[in-house]
Amino acid sequence: KVRGEVLMRNKRSEAYHEKMGFVHEGILREHIFKDNQYIDVIVFGQLSTRWHQVRANLMDSLRDSLL
Repeated sequence: KVRGEVLMRNKRSEAYHEKMGFVHEGILREHIFKDNQYIDVIVFGQLSTRWHQVRANLMDSLRDSLL
């Protein structure tokens, strides 16, 4: 299993994790103190079986875009 964490306000990183097939597994409330405020953190996870499916699809898309 691979795990990722994204600051709640970082929508680009959140979208990237979702594009890579990561699943939203939870929220760590007020987990980080930054810029004089507490920020929630989104926890993502991905199992190896799911990654192999996502990777194959990404490789096919990349191959199609290069042809």
